[in-house]
Amino acid sequence: MSDQNKFPRTQVGTESFSRMIIGTNWLLGFSHQTMAKDSLIKERNHNRKSIADILEVFFNNGVDTVLGNVDNIVLYEGIMDVQDRTGIKAKIIATPWFENNPNILKNGFDTKRNNEILDEHKKLGVSLCMPHMSVTDNVIDKCMREHRQMHTLCKMIRDFEINALGLRDNTFPKDEYFCDTFGNILEW
Repeated sequence: MSDQNKFPRTQVGTESFSRMIIGTNWLLGFSHQTMAKDSLIKERNHNRKSIADILEVFFNNGVDTVLGNVDNIVLYEGIMDVQDRTGIKAKIIATPWFENNPNILKNGFDTKRNNEILDEHKKLGVSLCMPHMSVTDNVIDKCMREHRQMHTLCKMIRDFEINALGLRDNTFPKDEYFCDTFGNILEW
């Protein structure tokens, strides 16, 4: 592919990501609409070959950044297959489902289990880690309009040397920024 036809990229510290990101909901069976649509997606797309076939179209057009639950073995194997086919290494943005519970606002995260999850993701070659919405929604204190415990989770991710809205090479600020519903940055 000529430089002129390459898909635009953006630099995040030392990592280069395609500006289009391949979402995986429609590869894994998450339509967020109906069980029938979820079943249809799983039937058509949730297999190693289908995932690799779909990703290959993107990779061959300069889009190599994949966002999703890469600890799903079928997705991970599809990513490995497309890398073998194209010779292009995927940039993986993981959205792990960290262990959390109703007491998380008060007691914090289960450090032991979350460290195991981070270890699994690091071994999978994750480039960037952004906790799944099911996790981040649970740390929103709607009464106080603030995120609680997110700074702890982001620190855990950084300590594991996985990018957590930050970078391995320490060129990105160590502070996390969270916004309210109006886009205003919330202070700690």
